[in-house]
Amino acid sequence: MIVLKFIIITLLFFFNSKELFSTEINDIRYGFNSGVNRIVLDLTADTTFKKKIFPAEVKIIFDKPVFLKSKLSKNKDLSNINFDEKSSTISLKFKKNINSVNVYFLKKKKN
Repeated sequence: MIVLKFIIITLLFFFNSKELFSTEINDIRYGFNSGVNRIVLDLTADTTFKKKIFPAEVKIIFDKPVFLKSKLSKNKDLSNINFDEKSSTISLKFKKNINSVNVYFLKKKKN
């Protein structure tokens, strides 16, 4: 009976743990190169996404569950960063309208 309870508790934990099936947003990095500002989201796994681009906002909607353990920091160009865990969407709101937006999917290097 004790073994059965242990198995049930273990299975419940396994299937209810979002960290086992989700990708984590580790960090957000900002860069500037050749007159172009860059924002990079560091994720624990390769994840596909869709994008919605507005005059002063970029929304990234991940195709699978993504979670965030700690608050993301914003730089001088952003007025707000919002992450909605239910929809796995991150919204980057800029202080000024943005002219050109390229959103790329970069795969992790395999060492």
